[in-house]
Amino acid sequence: MRGDHGARPPLALGIAPIDGRLGGGLQAGCLHEISGQAGDAAAAGFAAMLLGLFAMRGPVAWIAARRARLHAPGLAALGLDPERLVLVEAPRAAERAWAFEEALRSGVLCAVLAELDDPGFVASRRLQLAAGSGTTGLLLVQGRTPASPSAARSRWRVASARSAPRIAGAEDATPPGDRGLALAIGPGAPCWRVELRRGPGASSGTWTLECGSRGLRLADGDQQDAVAFAGKTGDADQGRRIPSRASAGEADPVPLVPLPAARQARAR
Repeated sequence: MRGDHGARPPLALGIAPIDGRLGGGLQAGCLHEISGQAGDAAAAGFAAMLLGLFAMRGPVAWIAARRARLHAPGLAALGLDPERLVLVEAPRAAERAWAFEEALRSGVLCAVLAELDDPGFVASRRLQLAAGSGTTGLLLVQGRTPASPSAARSRWRVASARSAPRIAGAEDATPPGDRGLALAIGPGAPCWRVELRRGPGASSGTWTLECGSRGLRLADGDQQDAVAFAGKTGDADQGRRIPSRASAGEADPVPLVPLPAARQARAR
């Protein structure tokens, strides 16, 4: 059955500088391209986080080259509930491209993420037209930077960034002044260097984002940019919380990547 989604509002990320450059959020019912380097899972992680936000509106799908590469607890830590995900495995690139276009044209899914090579302008134009049914398309291109023109409404380049260490006794909320005395016991929340190469109105920008158990937020080095945009948009919230099962009456799982103690204290 074809869904009747109508005009969908933009998907706000809850990060004021990014939403400001996107005109309120990531435009739904369009094609968006996310690229990254070979061997770097940052682009896939960022795409999974976006798919998790769309999953709050309706069913979503991931068209993958190999199903075994996806780890359900890891997806959940990024905010994508595996129970809301339809997974399609298609080893051949032609099969993934066909499944992607058919899923977009169906109008039933809220968003579809597909792993493809750079499709070029003509193919991306077909995908952009197919997304007009109301289904948002997320095109994940890894291994090289797409050099050809694209009809995608926005183009993103994502790379891994250095994360703050996980601090022992995080629940004790170590004061900032004692940060140097705290014992680092492992890597902290995933950090991405996100570059918007093309957005609405030729907008662009670069930010460092942290995706932890308390949601998506700007890393400390980008807080000044966030304050400037908060004054323009009237939104003082600097981050968006990852979808939680608590709202459905279920117990939240133990966070896999808790924030360092000092940042938890500031978040409270």
